[in-house]
Amino acid sequence: MKEEKIDSNESSIDFIKDNIRDAQILKISFLFENYEKKIVIDLVQIGGQSNKIRLEFEEVQFISFYDDEGCIVEHYVEYFKLFKNGDSYYFSIDPYDEEEKVNSDDNCVIVAKKIKGYVIE
Repeated sequence: MKEEKIDSNESSIDFIKDNIRDAQILKISFLFENYEKKIVIDLVQIGGQSNKIRLEFEEVQFISFYDDEGCIVEHYVEYFKLFKNGDSYYFSIDPYDEEEKVNSDDNCVIVAKKIKGYVIE
């Protein structure tokens, strides 16, 4: 598997915002490496180039996945939130709204210090 790194943090935010809407979630992995939590999400774009995309969240500070027939059951990213919040990145693939602010009603939330994006061939 060949990976093309997009970049990390701010550059990844732009790439992710441009490429994961209406993508299908293939796999979500929760990893523990060197005493750090890491989350890896593999997606495939629907239509267009149908690229496989890998998102990596490192130095994870908060995880909240509650399956209420939202992000996990449907396997599609229809709406999402991704923004810098202090010294971390806030990501929700089942948000209550699309405003760039934390909302307690957001679902499938990851808060991490680092985010990376890859195109996988």
